[in-house]
Amino acid sequence: MFCPRCGSVKIEHFANNRPVADFFCPQCEAQYELKSKNGKLGKKVADGAYETMIKRIACKENPDFFFMSYSMRRLCVEDFIMIPKHFFCAGYH
Repeated sequence: MFCPRCGSVKIEHFANNRPVADFFCPQCEAQYELKSKNGKLGKKVADGAYETMIKRIACKENPDFFFMSYSMRRLCVEDFIMIPKHFFCAGYH
């Protein structure tokens, strides 16, 4: 996939088990977190490590988010949305 921030033709995977970061752009250094689920996207996104997520959103290098829904039955992506990092405010609990 291309980088939505700078248009670079490819983004890379971070190493496994990195908290709240899945992809990065080697050109502009943007970071992305992917949240995905089988079925429709809803009002809430489940995440097992709430405190880790809040700390990551509040830091200087917080990631942009990709939200994806897919169909296992049809073997396809149904929705793919990017929400830029500046839309997340971590000061409110």
